[in-house]
Amino acid sequence: MVYKVGDRFGFSGKPWPQYPYEIDNFIAFLVEQGCRSYMEIGCRYGDTFHAVGLALPEGAKLLALDLPGAKSGMKNKGGHRDSGDYLVRAAADLVKRGRDAHVILGDSHEAKTLELVKPYAPFDAIMIDGDHTAKGVESDWKMYGSMGKFVAFHDIAGSGKWSRQIRPIYEKLCKGRNHREFIFDNKRRGIGVLWSL
Repeated sequence: MVYKVGDRFGFSGKPWPQYPYEIDNFIAFLVEQGCRSYMEIGCRYGDTFHAVGLALPEGAKLLALDLPGAKSGMKNKGGHRDSGDYLVRAAADLVKRGRDAHVILGDSHEAKTLELVKPYAPFDAIMIDGDHTAKGVESDWKMYGSMGKFVAFHDIAGSGKWSRQIRPIYEKLCKGRNHREFIFDNKRRGIGVLWSL
């Protein structure tokens, strides 16, 4: 089957900026591993966060961390300013469906945000999908990586502007650790998961 980004619409009603193959297999991996808690850094409209949350069992602990309208990386020079409203709605829907879902709107690189996250830790899995700069990804790993058994990185494939920032850090972290990758198109996107602990 041929997939393209935007083949699927998420809870927000917007085209999902992910390959269905990659996100479906990532979610299946989390379920297979028995994950019951999940944190996502860089959620935009909350579609991946919502899909993962629905796949995990009732009572699962879920935390979304995002900075709407950020001016670096994939936030596209201050775009997506309304994304926080969508993300809050996605979390509220998960709560209605029996999940323990929460949202923190803030900069993941700031110490005050880390302090807000700490009471929710640890997590079975964390997805790092924030500002897509080498400095930002490395900061998210250093600040939050030890909070999760599994840590996933989005946009590890190909040679695009985001993967050129993320792939070297991801590859360095994979050395000596178990890891799995879900890549549909070697030219872009891709999800890599490593065993953090």
